Amino acid sequence: ADSADCVVTEVVIAIGSPGSGYREVEEGVLEQTVTKGIISAKDRNFATHKCLQIDAAISPGNSGGPLFNKHGKVVGVNTFGLNTDQRESLNFAIYTEFVIELIAGDEVSLSREEIAAVVINPAELNFQKGCQSIQDEQYWAAIEYFKKAIEKKPDYADAYMGLGVCYASLDKFDVAVKAFDFAIKYDPDYVAAYRYRGWAYMRLEDYPMAVADFAKARALLPDEPVITRELAIAYNDWGVKFLSENQNEKAKAMFDLALMIEEKYAVALANRAIVFLRENDVVSAMVDLNDAIKSDGQYAFAYHLRAQIYYARDDYSLAIFDYEKAYSLDPDIEGLLQELARAYNDQGVAYYENGDFENAITYFSEAIRWLPNTALYYRNRSASYTARNKPGDQQRAADDNARAEQLDPQGG
Repeated sequence: ADSADCVVTEVVIAIGSPGSGYREVEEGVLEQTVTKGIISAKDRNFATHKCLQIDAAISPGNSGGPLFNKHGKVVGVNTFGLNTDQRESLNFAIYTEFVIELIAGDEVSLSREEIAAVVINPAELNFQKGCQSIQDEQYWAAIEYFKKAIEKKPDYADAYMGLGVCYASLDKFDVAVKAFDFAIKYDPDYVAAYRYRGWAYMRLEDYPMAVADFAKARALLPDEPVITRELAIAYNDWGVKFLSENQNEKAKAMFDLALMIEEKYAVALANRAIVFLRENDVVSAMVDLNDAIKSDGQYAFAYHLRAQIYYARDDYSLAIFDYEKAYSLDPDIEGLLQELARAYNDQGVAYYENGDFENAITYFSEAIRWLPNTALYYRNRSASYTARNKPGDQQRAADDNARAEQLDPQGG
């Protein structure tokens, strides 16, 4: 993967054999050691090429090993580290783009003077400390470090990016937006800044601005699926806002746009189904819900909504299947348990009215299992026992009536 596409604060992993540069360490003892850290900064210029600044430890023997991102893609080659009593630990990885140039035969090396240039830069040191503070979730401390870095280097886009990340982490989204504004001012192609500012706008419910930022990020990195999903989410959430305001046409327009960005986005499909239901277009709603479930078989809300449609059509068996599936995925959906028990009860009533008392008792029993403190279900099962009239049924009927009386003495 191109190092230029990396994001500051992104998690990285260095692999190498630390200690292999020391005679005291037995050969092979420390092979394939893994160290973890974050990208502290990008575009550290040395001579004619660039480095990533990282805080993953690099020791003698580590250099030359790969630097991976969380997706397992090589984003750099570990090159050198600096750690003295006077300075923070500074570690660097050569850009993969430069490595490709080396393979092509353009040999370039770093001089000691070029390496030292970054170490004496106070803006870089404060930025490094700020990134470490973010990793430690010490956001106020990080803010102070980034501000010091900006004092030394007023056009420091990465430091403004760090400020924005900190303020967003502290739920100060309006201040975060201003920090991201400066990051973009000094680096107009800063993809991560557009993305983070987009999410800050989302939290502020400023969906037009969020959409604009994610669209810009997507234009800069058109082949990045994560950014495509973010843009679809922004349109979807904008639609949800319209939905909450009963502006159904505008809501549908936003869901349509989300689905133009990502055709099988299950959340947008389910939300558009709500609009169709409000318009009494059950057929279109079912098409969207079926597609949502096909796209994401673990999406509880889609099963719940489809169950409600089946229930409204008196198709209790299919409703029960979807209710139980939704419950297995998300038992905390409001009202779901009551709806599931009611579907079992109503299927039991249908069997009772058709003279099928065996199945009626089975379904009333399931309703009681799911919601054991509802008097109606005991009364219905009592009536079924009485109608079936097998040995012991009259006593069972009496027991159910007694339980119903305890739960609802008024007989409502």
